[in-house]
Amino acid sequence: MIAEIDTKTVEISGNALSAYITGFPDYLSDIAETILQNNNLQHPEQGKWYNFHDYLAALDDIGKKFGSSSLYEIGKQAVNSSIIPEGVVTFVDAINNLQKAFEINHRNGQICEIKILKMKVSKGKVILEIINPYPFEVNRGILTGLSRNYTPNESVMPDVEIDENKSNFPVGIYTITW
Repeated sequence: MIAEIDTKTVEISGNALSAYITGFPDYLSDIAETILQNNNLQHPEQGKWYNFHDYLAALDDIGKKFGSSSLYEIGKQAVNSSIIPEGVVTFVDAINNLQKAFEINHRNGQICEIKILKMKVSKGKVILEIINPYPFEVNRGILTGLSRNYTPNESVMPDVEIDENKSNFPVGIYTITW
């Protein structure tokens, strides 16, 4: 398990950070930009790096102002804007490379540890333990985005749930079913 996460030294890629903006409807983009600016994050650009601690503060502000559904949308958009490891073409690839995806999009420290607790693709179920400082709803959005982009079954919409009885921040237990 990660001993301690020092978010003040970690940086997040501009690619991943851009999910923050694309996760909002156009009519709220000005408010989203203001919250970023209030947290020392001006105009994120792909290929640049930004303070992760400031990003977490912006996510906290969004959660307080707009609720968990906005955090969930940001997580879903992260899959479309973040750097995905090479060779990911299937749902199983995406799950097996999720740790690597977090590592590619963050630097100067480990911020995430992922354990596959159960993967029964033939039965339509995956259970993951994710330890990171992201709000649970952001992680749920990321898993939903991955499930939709690399769907294991095109005839069924994947569902991602947080096991609230077994989750205790920063440790989250997530079940993906389809």
